[in-house]
Amino acid sequence: MSKWHHLTDDALVTAYQNGCDHAFDELLYRYKDKLFSYIFYTVRNKSLAEDLFQEVFCKVITTLRSRRYTAKDRFYPWLLTIAHNMIMDQFESEGQLSTISNDAVDIDLFGGCEDFGTAAEREHEAAARLDDICALIDCLPEEQRQILRWRIFEGIPFKVIAEREHISINTALGRMRYALLNMRRMAGERDLQPYVC
Repeated sequence: MSKWHHLTDDALVTAYQNGCDHAFDELLYRYKDKLFSYIFYTVRNKSLAEDLFQEVFCKVITTLRSRRYTAKDRFYPWLLTIAHNMIMDQFESEGQLSTISNDAVDIDLFGGCEDFGTAAEREHEAAARLDDICALIDCLPEEQRQILRWRIFEGIPFKVIAEREHISINTALGRMRYALLNMRRMAGERDLQPYVC
């Protein structure tokens, strides 16, 4: 275990800004799996996810070195916001619609997806996670449940969902956000820690 492990994110940021590269290594170690999983499951392209992941940490380094970091006690949500914005830029440059809401997403439905164990073990773990996720989805109010299923499992754009439901895109985005927040709450209540950031 690293000697930096016990420090808070903000203490590590300060140490890095004061010249200690090991402090940044701890921040990277602490969040790399969750952040990469978030990016990968949003863009669904490993090569693109790797590029975006590197860009996020390049921006993080630049921001920290210039001492423009202001997200006290919210380092991981700040990382997600940077990643979200870069993904949005990527989709806009490709002329695609957003695949996630306008707000920074603060839940990773699939938890850490690092490679471990055999292929069969990974497949079993993924199936168990999917069962847990489906159980949480089934507990959502109908309007949230339907939008989340269309968006996550069928990949339907928010514009199409809004047209189907005869609502605005902002309403569709809001329902998706509330669905994710409700799932986060329920996951915490059921002690499903891999699904709660």
